[in-house]
Amino acid sequence: KQWFNAEYGELMKLTSRAYPPEGKASKGGPAAAEREIDLSRVDIRVGKIVEIGPHPDADSLYVEQIDVGEEAPRTVISGLRHIVAEEKLRDALVAVVCNLKPANMRGIKSQGMLLCASDKDHKTVEVLRVPEGCKPGERITGESFTEAPDAQ
Repeated sequence: KQWFNAEYGELMKLTSRAYPPEGKASKGGPAAAEREIDLSRVDIRVGKIVEIGPHPDADSLYVEQIDVGEEAPRTVISGLRHIVAEEKLRDALVAVVCNLKPANMRGIKSQGMLLCASDKDHKTVEVLRVPEGCKPGERITGESFTEAPDAQ
């Protein structure tokens, strides 16, 4: 129980820095967003992996081109190379987080993130797949989604 209390206290400190009370800015960060934190702020869309290959500078990464219903496919870098075979991902319909800030991953800009699930030990990892018949670009929502997603 003692480890939980220590970790909980640390979690609360991190949370208060990441999401300071309205009107107060966190150290080095912008003022808190006016909207409440909820899952509907995340732009999760159906994506189709149209191209996939190994990252030229990283043994554990794939470089994917994913159609998320925009003018051109997005480049997404994922750390799934040693976990999921390339053939299982090619042409797969997947769930993609689209409103993350683009991040440079070993020299290539990633413009999203594949959603995956794993067991407790992270030995089994599965890419979240969407049902056949879904179209790239469709927003994935749930009953509790009441807001439009954040831009980024």
